[in-house]
Amino acid sequence: MTQVLPFNRPRRIAIGATFIVLQWLTTRSVDAPHANIAVVLLLNVLALAIVGLFSGPIISVLCSFASVATTNWFLIPPFGTFRVANADNVVALVVFPLIAGGIAVLIQISARLRTTAQTAEQQNYMLSTVVDPNETLMSTLKKISHILNVDSLDLFTPSGQSVLHPATSLESDVSDRAFQAVTTDGYTLVGYGPPIIGYEQTFVRSLADAAVRAFESETTEIEIRRRKELEAVNDVRTALMASIGHDLRTPLASMRLAIDALQDSSNEGMDSRLLATSIDASARRIDETLTNLLDMSRLEAGTLVLNYEDIYIDQLLMKVCHEVNDPRVRQSAVAGNVLVHTDPVLLERIVANLLSNALRHDQSGSSVEMEAVLEEHDVLISVIDHGPGFTRDGLNSSTEGTRLGLRIVESFAQALNIDVTITALTQTSGTIARIRIGVAA
Repeated sequence: MTQVLPFNRPRRIAIGATFIVLQWLTTRSVDAPHANIAVVLLLNVLALAIVGLFSGPIISVLCSFASVATTNWFLIPPFGTFRVANADNVVALVVFPLIAGGIAVLIQISARLRTTAQTAEQQNYMLSTVVDPNETLMSTLKKISHILNVDSLDLFTPSGQSVLHPATSLESDVSDRAFQAVTTDGYTLVGYGPPIIGYEQTFVRSLADAAVRAFESETTEIEIRRRKELEAVNDVRTALMASIGHDLRTPLASMRLAIDALQDSSNEGMDSRLLATSIDASARRIDETLTNLLDMSRLEAGTLVLNYEDIYIDQLLMKVCHEVNDPRVRQSAVAGNVLVHTDPVLLERIVANLLSNALRHDQSGSSVEMEAVLEEHDVLISVIDHGPGFTRDGLNSSTEGTRLGLRIVESFAQALNIDVTITALTQTSGTIARIRIGVAA
């Protein structure tokens, strides 16, 4: 976009000289004794108005004096001199240049005001296309670069550090700069490329302000997103801490009761093996909770290391069943001689946590089925219980019943890039957890 400016100086002078020559030739050809001086001067005023439109008020005023001189010389008696015999003609010759000059000035002012209004309208329209609260900083800078026709842009903070290139400072590179605009907030917008022409500094500063608003809006959105993420993590951590407290208090209470029963001399007839079994189950549950807690801390610290290897899925499931050691677990169908490429420790933890949750939250005494079937290029491991089951909302549940083991399952599944889903078995009871993992190539 360029402003509508007057002709350059040589052209303005050429226009004025052309008028003087034409006016001289025209005046010389007029029949002087019968000429109407008022009509001649009026025509000259109209011609000078056109001259003033294209050449400016100064050339127009100079042309008006030249017009007065030629009119006086050729048309006002005594002819061929600059003397004026009639006083009325003196008044006309004096008033004529004043009127012509005033008209030229008014025309020039009107043209400039019209040009300024058009420029302001165009600039306001361009600003409206740039100022958008939903635009990113890069998108805004791309629009500004297109408007100003520069190669690239960079925004610097009040401290002089580049927003786009943190290693670059405002003083580090001053070559090939098209412009530099400082905003009221102290930010600096720098354009690189050929110098910009035809734009006022206030307009460029307004574009810089638009870039600053886009940067601040983008920064605010990032901070809001981070705050929400931190709040979500804090909510999960609070729920996990409450769950851990529950998972530790329950087995500790069972152990305390069993130990008190063993120490009580009045319970000599009580089966000590049954109490020992209760203590062992409680100890296993505490060990499981502490293991899960350690796994969660490793995940949050980012120190989890994956060790992939080929393993047989039936051997892995048998190992899990042996470690859980619960007679309610029943393997209904297990695909044999099927290799999967994964981290066996993490996959064991996933299956063990799903199995332990199913056993713990199913108080009906019914069996918990575990199966592994081959589906095309995947192995589908399922853990099925027929009691109330645990969360019906899947792994992403944040309800009061959230358990640490399910969070471990979710995190380990993401680390191994495998799918784990938990759904209701029926509308009234039961839960089925499925693990889908690809067969080793």
